[in-house]
Amino acid sequence: MKLFTQQYGEKDPAVIILHGMLGSGRNWHSIAKILAEKNRILVPDLRNHGRSPHSDTHEINGLVDDVLELQVREQAAPGVLMGHSMGGLIAFESAFRSPNTVKALIVIDVAPRGHSGNVVQVIEAMRKIDLTECGTKDDVNDLLSNTVTDPLVRQFVMTNLQQEQGFRWRVNLPALYDYLEDIRTYQPSATDYYEGPALFLRGDRSDYIVESDRERIMRHFPLAKIKTVANAGHWVHYDNPTALLNEIQIFLQSVM
Repeated sequence: MKLFTQQYGEKDPAVIILHGMLGSGRNWHSIAKILAEKNRILVPDLRNHGRSPHSDTHEINGLVDDVLELQVREQAAPGVLMGHSMGGLIAFESAFRSPNTVKALIVIDVAPRGHSGNVVQVIEAMRKIDLTECGTKDDVNDLLSNTVTDPLVRQFVMTNLQQEQGFRWRVNLPALYDYLEDIRTYQPSATDYYEGPALFLRGDRSDYIVESDRERIMRHFPLAKIKTVANAGHWVHYDNPTALLNEIQIFLQSVM
């Protein structure tokens, strides 16, 4: 599938940034602009998100296909893959499948194991809202608040609301809902590994990477570095973008 992709900067090797579930490339605009001072940065909307096409399926293999096709189309291999949450999983699955096209890997707040988190609750809340009964964005926000109590999470979810002869969600909710079982039960194969440079960044308030994940990460990524971003939950790029960017820049400088 051809993904809608924004480019920042021109200098190779390229860095591809993959957003998380319910996100879009727009979430990474500020960080991409700064990184583009030294590298070509490609920021796609993954399938069923943002301005990319919708598909009936949202399976890991299909998402990896999309990223590897993007690398070929944009002549971005070998390059750096960087991803947050779902995007991080797709980044390291791409590295497992096609290690020669991945110069280095940056994985933000996701470990190579199954996850559930609160995304199930969020997607179920979005699906239950009858948008035809909502006259304003505040109406949608009020209905979301019954289930999604964190105002920052609601603000993030609301970036998916599009007003076009009424309201609709930009994301393909049925396909994403079906995908939730894939991430809940996900386990890499025992033979999956990536031997290139890898940086795993976790938020100190997040449980998506915990201390017991260290052995699992090192088993599949023997050269991995694992670092913690202070004052950050799962949405590290919202909670502490300055510290996150600093870690990314240090790592990129070491591998370029």
